[in-house]
Amino acid sequence: MPESPRAAPAPEPVPAALLGARGVFIWQKALHIAGLDLPEKVRYTLCVLALYMNPDGTQGRPGYHRFVLARGGTERTLRRHLDQAIAGGWLMCVQRGGRNGDGTTRASVYIATFPAAVFARLAEILAPAWGDCELPEMAAEALPAEPSQADTQERPVETAPHPDTYECPDEDSQPDKTRTSTGHPDASTGHAACPPTDQVHRPDTPISQSTRARDRQGTRWLHERYGLTDEEAAAVIEVVRGRAGTRVVDLVKYMESMTVHPDGSPKTDLLDIVEAVQLHSTATTTAPDDDDDPYDDRTPTGPALPDSRSVAEALAAATPDRQPEHDGPRPSVAQTIAAARKHLAQIAAESEAARLAKRPPALPGRWEPEPADQHTHHTPEHLRERMHEQTITGAP
Repeated sequence: MPESPRAAPAPEPVPAALLGARGVFIWQKALHIAGLDLPEKVRYTLCVLALYMNPDGTQGRPGYHRFVLARGGTERTLRRHLDQAIAGGWLMCVQRGGRNGDGTTRASVYIATFPAAVFARLAEILAPAWGDCELPEMAAEALPAEPSQADTQERPVETAPHPDTYECPDEDSQPDKTRTSTGHPDASTGHAACPPTDQVHRPDTPISQSTRARDRQGTRWLHERYGLTDEEAAAVIEVVRGRAGTRVVDLVKYMESMTVHPDGSPKTDLLDIVEAVQLHSTATTTAPDDDDDPYDDRTPTGPALPDSRSVAEALAAATPDRQPEHDGPRPSVAQTIAAARKHLAQIAAESEAARLAKRPPALPGRWEPEPADQHTHHTPEHLRERMHEQTITGAP
């Protein structure tokens, strides 16, 4: 039996980077005109993603956490929207996110694309939206209805230089391979890869590991060489980076250069930092902790006293003004107790005198017994005579 002819593969989407620096702008217009097969929420998600793309529609790498904060919703919903856009030919994921070997994570990278049928009729589709304005140069040209893979591989990516990207990903969280793109079509997919951004706003230094991994290597090196603790090593690394003034790529190599001169003679730059950090750490360890609760300290704050002491001894020790001022033998315990009792009696007498001084005067016509020190004999007859006399004379 003759074999049935195989169905022709669906044409690949066309990257918006072929339109140059206005690729993402034209892509959004075409999305709202010809992308009606996508739900409105999906198109809105793509418009938010365009904020994180380059002007040519490349390097869309916001990261799902940041993307959810900007778009709203949940990560699961946004993933479903992006999958629908990829299935419709309006988006392409050129690099899947995941974890690097050093424990850091990298975000997925997306580029804006046109469905092949839409790109073939781009000038016709955009004519109502552009009006009498000049259409994009690439869209106005007569393009094949279904650009073949060979044609796409031979066509270079037209990327106009731009000062910066809308989203600068963390340079420490991206592996080398994500920043070594040449901007030429990828041989595996036949489409243009993401244009390089290192030449625009990134240093030319190689980035092979994260800052956290380099710090761990530096900590181990300082521990083996000087026996520092993790806290001391972290302080030394912070000082070294501050004195460098620039980004230190190889931390261990840089610290080794601080220990020896080019001619081989020893150098004490790093040793001075280590000694200063160790001295500060020792002083901090021996110094009292500011967070200690003073009420938890049970150490007596007064003069030193014997362990077994009476209340009188504690009172006498707490009132040093009652102690003799001459330098001689200390008084005995009996003398100290007697002085304390005398002091307590004096305080009681002064308090009673102050209380009597504040006592209000007696009202006239009211009989009150006289103090006992004036009349030692108080018989019933005497009291009746005294009350009768006060009633007649009105004396108190």
